[in-house]
Amino acid sequence: MRSDDPQAEGTVIGRFFRRLGRGVRSFGHRWLSLLVVSAVSYALWGLLTSPEFHVSVVSIRRITPPTLAGDASLVQIRSFTGLVGQTIFFLNPDTVTREIAHLPAVADARLFLVLPGQAIVEMAERQPEARWIANGIVYLISRDGEILGSDDAPELVVTIVDETGNPIRSGDRVDGGAVRMAFQLQELLATAGIGISAFHYTAQDGLSVKANEGWIARYGSAERLVEKTQALLTVLQVAREEQRLPSDIDLQPNESPTFQSIPTARS
Repeated sequence: MRSDDPQAEGTVIGRFFRRLGRGVRSFGHRWLSLLVVSAVSYALWGLLTSPEFHVSVVSIRRITPPTLAGDASLVQIRSFTGLVGQTIFFLNPDTVTREIAHLPAVADARLFLVLPGQAIVEMAERQPEARWIANGIVYLISRDGEILGSDDAPELVVTIVDETGNPIRSGDRVDGGAVRMAFQLQELLATAGIGISAFHYTAQDGLSVKANEGWIARYGSAERLVEKTQALLTVLQVAREEQRLPSDIDLQPNESPTFQSIPTARS
């Protein structure tokens, strides 16, 4: 509403009508803006939550050779992530990647999301590097002690026989320190020309070495491996000079090793 009296423009009534007119126009603009924003928000929410953008396919790409453990890790990843059915826009690739990387069989992983509804997992699997034999079952393990599956792999050079009798299943972790120690001893003894048929492990006595020649050397812990190996070579040298066959060599005493032997006939 507008006053036709120019003098009324400066009056209280005149100012009231001017402000009322501006308020009506402003309210109309805000109301229209609110309607537009509400309509756009509703349409956007409908788009984001549309079933078309729910994850329907999870593809897994290996960036390392297939492990000797087979495809169990792939099945585990698909079931673990729970990606199928989730809205692709609400997924955090970094969070899902960290969750996948914590799986025992996975060394590294990365998640890619592809519209409209595909998730791609690129992963590097832990590679079996040794055999761990427990309760008559051969398990494939990584160097840090992760059990990756149960199978046989004679080509793996390190074999550890678990004599604890404790039950083990896939996904568990064995003594990683003992596994790393076995690899160190494998290298040390190979340099000395000693062939190893297997390592033996007990929780109380630690690690022992069974040589291809039949004798057993009890190393115990990973302390002073080089010194213990030098002592072992001394024992073997003495036994050869005395024409005896060592059978059980204990390298754990700090002063000097002890050993039992089987005398051989002198020529």
